[in-house]
Amino acid sequence: MNFNLTDQYTLNFGRDDAPHELIAILNLGCVDTQDWWLPNEADLLAAIDNGYLKVHFKFWNKVKPTLANGNIANGYLDYQHPAQALAWMKQVFHDQLALRESTDVPDYLTTTYGIQPYAQAEIVKKQIDAEVSANHITSVPTIIFDGQVADEENLRSIKQLLA
Repeated sequence: MNFNLTDQYTLNFGRDDAPHELIAILNLGCVDTQDWWLPNEADLLAAIDNGYLKVHFKFWNKVKPTLANGNIANGYLDYQHPAQALAWMKQVFHDQLALRESTDVPDYLTTTYGIQPYAQAEIVKKQIDAEVSANHITSVPTIIFDGQVADEENLRSIKQLLA
């Protein structure tokens, strides 16, 4: 797997010397991503906070009608302020149905969360699109733990991965 994990294209969390590393390819409007995120959120964040896990979040704008609103929302993630982006990301996953059902996503995001589109969103999108293609990623979420790739067919919980 070959990804550009710089802060310009990735939300990075955790210590560089953590014994495990996880790359997560996500989409803010994806039901499957939400289904992975919600039951794993507490364990994931605890593993980061406790120094066990270095995490790299990448948000893919997959071309799929059901992901259209998530693709728009991905463009609002502020890579220059990762802690704020993580807090907002958590909120979105907890109330994702409202995002998915919105008929005016930019207005919904601005009104509900008080955020604006990320100025470099198109550059980030192009980079992640290229990485996803080069690494033969086909679905969200895709979780790469210590170099092992898992997608919707074989996802495991953070507890299982760290066991």
